[in-house]
Amino acid sequence: EVVQLYVHDPKPPVAKPVRELKGFARVELLPGETKMVSFDVSARDLAYCDVGGKQWKANAGTYELQLGSSSRDIRLKLSVQLASTYTQVIPFLKPQTPAFPATNDLAAYRPARASSEAANTEYGSHAGLAVDGNNSTYWKSRNADAQWLAVDLGATHRIGRVRLTWATDRFGASFARAYHIQISADGNSWQDVDAVANGQGGVETREFAPVAARWVRVQCERRAGREGYKIVSFEVFAPAPATDQ
Repeated sequence: EVVQLYVHDPKPPVAKPVRELKGFARVELLPGETKMVSFDVSARDLAYCDVGGKQWKANAGTYELQLGSSSRDIRLKLSVQLASTYTQVIPFLKPQTPAFPATNDLAAYRPARASSEAANTEYGSHAGLAVDGNNSTYWKSRNADAQWLAVDLGATHRIGRVRLTWATDRFGASFARAYHIQISADGNSWQDVDAVANGQGGVETREFAPVAARWVRVQCERRAGREGYKIVSFEVFAPAPATDQ
């Protein structure tokens, strides 16, 4: 048996199909047997591409969920209410103006690698997107706790500060609640220089005792949510200059 979930927008603001397929499941049943099938539906599933606004948009109001074995065999209809208008910026509809990193960022445009790279994301996912100077892109890991992102500074530098910018989007928390900043001379053996037990996401600047390193890594240990980690920028700096007391 095939179960398909469709969304019908009764008052579409743009030309849309009468129903849009949002879920699909194949269930094997014996004669007389029944099974539970569930689908997750988010505001994004109700949205359309608002080209003028360069965003995904779903207007507040009533939508209809339809279940059936095909678009011509709808067996159940359910009305749902979207309480407030949903929007999400579509970066690739905007001019890709680089957000140039700080001039003293040692990690800018350097080779990077990661424990994993999520596939089929709207924004890309590979490690280099965290050091590309563009705040519309990011590295995204797979959905698992123990993940890391590392950058090769190209030569040994004396460092003392790292700044992480975590992505915020429709999926909610995509940052590390617990993580370590690590350094290496060869990209193989790693040493902790800082540990965070209660990360807050957004922009986090971490300072630590000055140390010489060629490689720098953020070793994520525990996610704040269910999604993988998403890092917009991973910046590395020399120690802050000493100030007169």
